[in-house]
Amino acid sequence: MKRIVFLLFAFISIMCSENLINEPEQIKIEKTSISNEILVWTNSPNPFTDSTMIHFYIPYEMWHLLIITDENEQVIEVLSEGFISGHQYIIWEPKIESGIYYFRLVTDLKVVRKTMEKI
Repeated sequence: MKRIVFLLFAFISIMCSENLINEPEQIKIEKTSISNEILVWTNSPNPFTDSTMIHFYIPYEMWHLLIITDENEQVIEVLSEGFISGHQYIIWEPKIESGIYYFRLVTDLKVVRKTMEKI
């Protein structure tokens, strides 16, 4: 990133010194970066009645497993499994009773568990 900023300023300096462009009063460079870590958000809505959305981000292609478990850690459903990367949005429409459930994202690098409530 520093190299890109340096090259940008060098380019602008050359262009200004040759009167090809007017020197800018202020240059604003926004730093944008994609996270290099696995991110998992709380499902939405939570609590839910008919369906809920699970959102997570995996920075580069890797194996994952997304499962739903009950309070006794019994697997209710496997929502997703395989090699993926990027932002993932999965809508879960359970045919189960009200209660506390968990979704667990398992990857090569991290295991994350979040609580959900079906009402």
